[in-house]
Amino acid sequence: MKYLLLLTIVGILFFSCRNSNSVRFEKTDATKLNYPFRPGYSINWQPGDEKNALIVLNSLKKYTGGDVNGAFENYADTVTFLGDNFYFKGKKDSLIKIFARERGEYVSLTEDFAS
Repeated sequence: MKYLLLLTIVGILFFSCRNSNSVRFEKTDATKLNYPFRPGYSINWQPGDEKNALIVLNSLKKYTGGDVNGAFENYADTVTFLGDNFYFKGKKDSLIKIFARERGEYVSLTEDFAS
């Protein structure tokens, strides 16, 4: 059950953010640091727009409440969804069917993220 919630959170975070104002990251000069491998990205992570976190949390709230269609309302029509031992690429409707079947196996879910 924890894996299902983790899968949902990761997928929602990864695919629900359709904000056109993307945050730009500068590449770190990797020659100054002694990395065992040369990173192709910036290590200076900066948080993005908090509205995206609100979208994700509202989606998770709807999913745990049993509203699977509402949980995916911010997804695009075509989705690539990655999770633990789960990969999906296709139409949003097909992904909703998969998650609705999974959610249907539970009477209720809780949002206990502390454990």
